[in-house]
Amino acid sequence: MVLVTGGAGYIGSVLTNLLIKEGYKVRILDNLMYDNGFVLEALRTRGGEGCPEFMKGDVRDPGVLEEALKDVDAVVHLAALVGAPVSEKNPELTRQVNYEATVLLADLCQKLDVDRLLFASTTSVYGNLWDVDMVDESGPFRPVSLYAKTKLKAERYLLAKAREEGLPACCFRVATNYGPSLRPRFDLVVNRFVCQALTKGRITVYGGRQWRPFIHTHDTARAYMLALEAPLARVKGEVYNVGSTEENYTISQVADLVKAVLPDTQVEVKDIRDPRSYRVDFERIRERLGFRVRWRLIDGIKELVGFTKNIPDPCDRHYYNYPPEY
Repeated sequence: MVLVTGGAGYIGSVLTNLLIKEGYKVRILDNLMYDNGFVLEALRTRGGEGCPEFMKGDVRDPGVLEEALKDVDAVVHLAALVGAPVSEKNPELTRQVNYEATVLLADLCQKLDVDRLLFASTTSVYGNLWDVDMVDESGPFRPVSLYAKTKLKAERYLLAKAREEGLPACCFRVATNYGPSLRPRFDLVVNRFVCQALTKGRITVYGGRQWRPFIHTHDTARAYMLALEAPLARVKGEVYNVGSTEENYTISQVADLVKAVLPDTQVEVKDIRDPRSYRVDFERIRERLGFRVRWRLIDGIKELVGFTKNIPDPCDRHYYNYPPEY
């Protein structure tokens, strides 16, 4: 049994769907804070006899977590307040969910002898690296947002516990996600640009010279499944950047790719300096786990155009962790 916290979310729903298709038994723990219960019905429809168990609950509650961990072999911990805007708006909740709940979950996993714990971190932990050409897992770390700071703090707790007490934990620093999901998000940069281009005929770029790595939702889900199946020695106490070195782009380059697919789009650039810029090396996960992405950004943008056109109202609040900016 695999427990996926946040399993009804943007990445969680994609991962859960993949695991069910591959024959895994899955339990979802999610508080449905974005009114995303519609994901569960979609998963049941797709899953048939293999549909996931569902528990509605809060990862900050030790009783809920202990109940969710019954008969569980592995945990993929995705539940979090995700993104700089939502974390800055809710700082105390962000600390509780992103750090304190992770500590609680890790301690319970060790108490209950869970075989492995995969933690969703982020390449945002690298932060302000305008002066660094390329960064790997060794850093440096200059997180800017509270979101990134809480993720890095949680990482350090897990890795110390793995080193000192044998916790079978692995941290995934995932690139910026894009692509379809059973719970779509249009507040992520690639998805937002496609949505803006289709609904407004224009893209607003803030700055543009800052670098980011990008990864398709289905590639992210595949990476987690790979880590579930890899020899424990390859994941226990390890940290991996998750993505592809070739999939680093500036934000302006992303806008140009969207315009190449939707040529009538106007691109508006606002001269605002973003302190966050990082180009990330992903060779370690390629060499040690054999992970390679299947999606290039240009192909993902083409897919997103069709996906977004089929959503009646992509501006619906259910598709945003924080309000859309147009």
